[in-house]
Amino acid sequence: MSQENITREELAPKASEMMKAHNLQEVYVCSDKQGFTEKERANDHSRYLIDKKVHHFTSDSVLVYEEGKKAPVAEIVETKTDDERQQLVARYEELFGKKPNHLTGVEKLKTQIQEKETELELASKSEETIQNTTPAPELPLEEKSDELKENSEQKSEENPADKKED
Repeated sequence: MSQENITREELAPKASEMMKAHNLQEVYVCSDKQGFTEKERANDHSRYLIDKKVHHFTSDSVLVYEEGKKAPVAEIVETKTDDERQQLVARYEELFGKKPNHLTGVEKLKTQIQEKETELELASKSEETIQNTTPAPELPLEEKSDELKENSEQKSEENPADKKED
């Protein structure tokens, strides 16, 4: 269970333990003391926690904590302030009518959005060309019936069955 407002100093021993056990140079630790080697996975995990901060530890910063010195300014990744991803998710929802998979990365979102926008643009252009092609003007009903009568009279006059060669 995650604690609210857990400090970086409280997470340092856990980060140190993970880095030593797995021979890592860096680790991302969430407020529930779970560690990850990838920032994206830590961000995904932290979505479900009360305290959504992900603390980034490197082997140098952990050594400083172990020696009892003041730690250097650490990188804290806020998952809620990822503006670019939020904007892409909103645009994706507009285009597709549903949310993207929560594991979809920023680059893949950009690609999918770009493909959909291109597809919609092509569809609108083809729709414009269909609308711009004007069909032949239709004749009023009276003129159509006169034209049909003339055609039928011509065909009856030129009926090949009437012309029998003797």
